[in-house]
Amino acid sequence: WFRVDEAVVHDPDFIAMAQIAIDEVARDRSWFEAKILRQYLALFGDAVGSARDVASMIAIHTRRLAEDFATQPAFLQLCQRAFHSYLRAAINGADPRTAYFVLHQYRVLGESLLMKGLEPPVFEVADRICFYGRLAHSRGLPFLLEVAAYDLAQLVEAAADDRAMRDTLLERLMAVEHEGAQHLPGVCRAQMQLATFFLLRGEDEPAQRIARNLAVDRARLLAATRDELEREVSPSYWEINDRGANFAYLPPERRAKLDAFFAMLRALQ
Repeated sequence: WFRVDEAVVHDPDFIAMAQIAIDEVARDRSWFEAKILRQYLALFGDAVGSARDVASMIAIHTRRLAEDFATQPAFLQLCQRAFHSYLRAAINGADPRTAYFVLHQYRVLGESLLMKGLEPPVFEVADRICFYGRLAHSRGLPFLLEVAAYDLAQLVEAAADDRAMRDTLLERLMAVEHEGAQHLPGVCRAQMQLATFFLLRGEDEPAQRIARNLAVDRARLLAATRDELEREVSPSYWEINDRGANFAYLPPERRAKLDAFFAMLRALQ
């Protein structure tokens, strides 16, 4: 069953694969799983820009497969590669809404892997969210970099009780934009929201790190971001979408920590 014989090599899903890729499938005994995910990717590519509900369901099923078989490293890696390919296809197809939903499913997978204590694939999730957010920004889709920052902040919160993991993921978030670039409003907002999360927990040190990272930004941008967070009172987004979350919403108890965070910023300026 697991042998990569002539029938497998000449299958339409494998015939164009380089020998090194065929060797990897043979080593991991994963030709069947690889075939399924390659067909998922083909369907996903056809759905980009025209059948977003199909693309969304493919992302959901890929995430569920990865969660169910997370203890099998080769298959988990295949699923993660599928997510990366979905993001590439959506960005290349200039379909930010599909990429937006795939990022959400990938972040949910990261949280699930975090709960299972699987650190290396969690870091892979964070690194690729950062990579594809940057790629989207370079392709004229800056909104997706803001979404990436939001999702990275959610991962940091999920890892809050593991200091080493938390700090590593926080570094990913603070480096999500290219060095020297001005923060996008959504990136600034995600980091500011995360700072209030730490302040509410009584953890000043990570909030200070975020303050130092944001202190180089223009005062007008920081003030506008604070105004948005204080003004938004609905946790649900005002349009129908699959995520449902309002990225600009900050719970009242965290909103109350904005004064303390801005005091940190003023001390650095």
